[in-house]
Amino acid sequence: MPSAWVQASLAPSAEMEDQEGFEYGYLWWLMQLPGPEGKLLAQAMNGRGGNSVQILPDYDAVIVMTTTNFNARQPHLLTLKLVAEQIVPALAAP
Repeated sequence: MPSAWVQASLAPSAEMEDQEGFEYGYLWWLMQLPGPEGKLLAQAMNGRGGNSVQILPDYDAVIVMTTTNFNARQPHLLTLKLVAEQIVPALAAP
């Protein structure tokens, strides 16, 4: 896959009017998560039930989350909460 296409897919192509800090690339959600030193860029592909593949460029990390939150309300927010509250602090720890 050409690197230029990957870069283009991770660039904002649409803004979400009702969700501040969220933009959309080519099948990627581009968002800001709270980090230990302010806002943290996260790029995510999200699937059914809260499943997600996320890139955290500041930590040179890729996270793959598989869940079974199919009947939960807002399952992707549960995934984001887990990433922000558990995974980011673990990555930031010395």
